[in-house]
Amino acid sequence: MKIAVVGKNKGHLERQLRENNFRIDQKQPWIVISYGGDGTVLLSERLYPGIPKLFLRHNPNCNNCSKHNFSKILKTLENRDFKIKNEPKIIATINNERLIALNEINIHNTIPYALRFQTYIGNKLFEPLVIGDGIIVATPFGSTAYYQSITNKTFKRGLGLAYINPMRHSKLFKIKAKNKILNDRITVRIKIVRGPGALYADNNKKIVNLKEGDIITINRHKQDAKFIILNKTTKF
Repeated sequence: MKIAVVGKNKGHLERQLRENNFRIDQKQPWIVISYGGDGTVLLSERLYPGIPKLFLRHNPNCNNCSKHNFSKILKTLENRDFKIKNEPKIIATINNERLIALNEINIHNTIPYALRFQTYIGNKLFEPLVIGDGIIVATPFGSTAYYQSITNKTFKRGLGLAYINPMRHSKLFKIKAKNKILNDRITVRIKIVRGPGALYADNNKKIVNLKEGDIITINRHKQDAKFIILNKTTKF
């Protein structure tokens, strides 16, 4: 079985993989082990999109790596005693740029300016004008991350629309800026009325700068992320 490992201080894990007759293959792995925290999961999906991933949480500052024993976990992998869970991803497009996210697409202001934008759901105008720091569109997987910090809620299906610090009272505009859970087959469009702003995806370092008139289209991506769920009866 060919496996790639993504994460810091992964040498001890890779040695155990080799000792258990797994092959380390960073180019065409069958399985990817994400060895770290939540950010490592996002990175591993960007590096190896669509390939099944096993998440092993690990502190990069660990001082006892040599004492970790993964033999039972590796035996479970070898016996294929696991199931695969699919998690939807989303894609944001603007002009010729594309950003793919497992957690969320983030459209944000460029400090110190407030961002003004419109929100379209399908072909209908949902919010004619929002003034604030921005908006995120999150997946169920990402609903426990930034989305939860904004709304204090999570969700299991669909796409989560959450506005970041919207202005809720104005003499000039009646602004609702209501957060909403959408069917994940629907298209969301954000039109920048006044910028500047920036487009992000998860912890990707790539940033797309936004200006007045730009329209960002957000859809569910055609490819899901796949996560390995080990058999619960297996004792580690």
